[in-house]
Amino acid sequence: MDKYILDWLRIIEEMRNDNTYKTAWGRAVIECVYINQYEVINGNQAIIRQEDIANKMIKYFWNQTFFFNLSQGKNPVILQIVKKMIAEYKENVTTYPKSWDQAEVYFLLNHKKYDSYISKILSNARTNVCPRFKKVSNENLEIYDIDDKNKLLIFNNCNVETLKEYAFVLSKLLNFKWAQLLERFNNVPKINKKISDSTAKKIKRGSLSKYKEILLKYYHGDIIRDFYTNEPVDKSDIHIDHVLPWSFVYSDDLWNLVITSPKTNLQKGNTPPKPDYIEKLKKRNNRLLCVIDNEDIKYKNSVKNAMDDSTIDKLYINLKG
Repeated sequence: MDKYILDWLRIIEEMRNDNTYKTAWGRAVIECVYINQYEVINGNQAIIRQEDIANKMIKYFWNQTFFFNLSQGKNPVILQIVKKMIAEYKENVTTYPKSWDQAEVYFLLNHKKYDSYISKILSNARTNVCPRFKKVSNENLEIYDIDDKNKLLIFNNCNVETLKEYAFVLSKLLNFKWAQLLERFNNVPKINKKISDSTAKKIKRGSLSKYKEILLKYYHGDIIRDFYTNEPVDKSDIHIDHVLPWSFVYSDDLWNLVITSPKTNLQKGNTPPKPDYIEKLKKRNNRLLCVIDNEDIKYKNSVKNAMDDSTIDKLYINLKG
């Protein structure tokens, strides 16, 4: 294996398991390389703007902290800056958790203020992250050179091509390292997937339309009612909602899906459900098992397994902390 990649593996292996700065910095560098967000100069050098790295670190910490509500343990300077951005967004836009691809538009409307956030992050990163990233056991590995005056990282172009070749593996290792740390501070499902998806350009949600007809069987031709309010809902105006918030469970499971109205769904937002709704959901699932056809056996098994394993109760306890 190329020595340059071995040096990266050594850095990842020996990262201290007490903060996520190095993880975020390394993950951002790899993302810049993978999406060709660098410039080749003089034929044999490649440069990455530190500003682009900071932007990606904002995305990671924003998604994990605001959208997935994950604790990073310590609250160091860069995370404090992102939390200030989150507080500003809550005050001026919405308290409902939005992923960075949705929220970034708001900050780009005021470039001057957004640039000030980037500047504050880089001010800290240039001292506490950028030079320390490549230090292992007091040895300074030749991963990149630093041009703080122009706010650049400088790479050998051949090393960048090698890094691009191994980008998938290195990103997975960094995600795993990050998840290991966060497992110390968060008792939630799918941490590794949340870490991985927090780095994505866009956090995607699947369509729930395939669950609609199965849920409608619950009513046996009776009036369709909102799960939360018990008010009638027109069949053409149905919304499907996650009782336990999607950003927490991070999956679409029939045992957690109910019929509601658009108005109720919007009002509910991402707040944890009341205990009464949890009990109602469990009773609904017992009845739902009786009406799901054998042709939908995988959904029936999903509901049954969740009931047998007390999945709803376990997740609700974790959600409430």
